[in-house]
Amino acid sequence: LGLATEDALNIDYITSSVGSLNTEFLSTIYLAAQGDEGTAVYKWRHTPASQLSKLVDRNLRAAQQTAQKQVAAGFRIYFPSLETVRASTGGPHNGGTICFQSKWWNSATFPRDLLRDCKSRREGMLMHNKIIYVYPTSQPLTSSHSSTSKSWSYIGSANCSESAWGRLVKDRQTKQPKLNCRNWECGVIIPFRRAAAMADSGSDERSSGKANEDADKEQSGKDGKPKAKSCGLKAFEKVMPVPIVYPGKEYGDGDTPWFNAG
Repeated sequence: LGLATEDALNIDYITSSVGSLNTEFLSTIYLAAQGDEGTAVYKWRHTPASQLSKLVDRNLRAAQQTAQKQVAAGFRIYFPSLETVRASTGGPHNGGTICFQSKWWNSATFPRDLLRDCKSRREGMLMHNKIIYVYPTSQPLTSSHSSTSKSWSYIGSANCSESAWGRLVKDRQTKQPKLNCRNWECGVIIPFRRAAAMADSGSDERSSGKANEDADKEQSGKDGKPKAKSCGLKAFEKVMPVPIVYPGKEYGDGDTPWFNAG
């Protein structure tokens, strides 16, 4: 599809189920969005510590650290809070298909800073969407470089979990990489087309750009440090409708996700 890139990415992931997430798994998803076939994280896991002093392995470790920093800066996961489910039209009794276990949330390795409250644009409604929006940080979606855009969206059945996306492991017999995947999933990737996004706006880049600028103002994290721009989802509206209210609210100290084992 010509979407591979070495540029840092923004990834906005809307999910109806959250698994036992950690930085390694999210790095796998992030690098796959850049075009990696899954081998990068596999190599990180299977490189003996004794070899890390070698130049090639030091470069491998540097790439790992870079990916982890980019995940922390540009990856956002949208899942409803307990408050959002309680306030929905159907209330908690209608939250049975939205799944997240408290033990995952309470794990020391769970990336809490990446979670955002997920609220439907249809007020009071709960959602069962699995949608991903991917766009490089270096190229605004309102730019004129549509033919070289590396932005795209995914819609399908895969939630944000290792069960949905699988894990590349070493086969015990062949010693070669093997994909372990617990679920059967299906999805479609839709490359971003600026022409479609601007079709009904008269190509008014100034007004569209201003709207994106308002939606993408840089926010600060709990530690006061600048976070990646919240989202650039507005430009996707004519390509893949965005069903959530964005930018999503960060989970604060008193906020908890909706927990349901499914």
